[in-house]
Amino acid sequence: GDAERPTSGKPGPSTTTKEPEDGAGSKSSDESAEKSPAGKRRRRSEERRSQSKARRGGKGGAFFTTRAFRLSRKSMADGDLARAIERHSDEELKQYTEVDLSRNALTSSSMGTIVSLCRRCPELKILKLFNNQLDDAGAEEFGNLFKHCQLIEEVHLSHNNFTHKGVEAIVAAAD
Repeated sequence: GDAERPTSGKPGPSTTTKEPEDGAGSKSSDESAEKSPAGKRRRRSEERRSQSKARRGGKGGAFFTTRAFRLSRKSMADGDLARAIERHSDEELKQYTEVDLSRNALTSSSMGTIVSLCRRCPELKILKLFNNQLDDAGAEEFGNLFKHCQLIEEVHLSHNNFTHKGVEAIVAAAD
């Protein structure tokens, strides 16, 4: 549904290959298979899957898999957000490491709802709120967000209506 991001755009067989145990198989056939259009597509698919699954995070360069709760590009206003979230259980929400509410019509009036949603995602690392109508009135709520979501690493806020004052409040809350 809206909440999950597929790891590959196309369904298909596993891309793992197994070498023959007896050493059979010629190098030239392996090379031609890798140069074929199917081989190139397979390599690109593996690279995309690897990039989407492995993101840097945590101490010691540990990797984590991104599970995204996506409600982007839905033309949602503040009231729509609360109704959309109600359809998801706490059990479902706690698995997400990313919340994407970008490209909507959310205002600072929805910041309480956004913070509440994020608190229900204890493993949250990425919050995308860009291209909304957030402004300085909601900047103080980021203090609550950062207090309760201490694993958060990225907050995307471009293309909103924050002034210098609002940005300073958000940065101070993040410290």
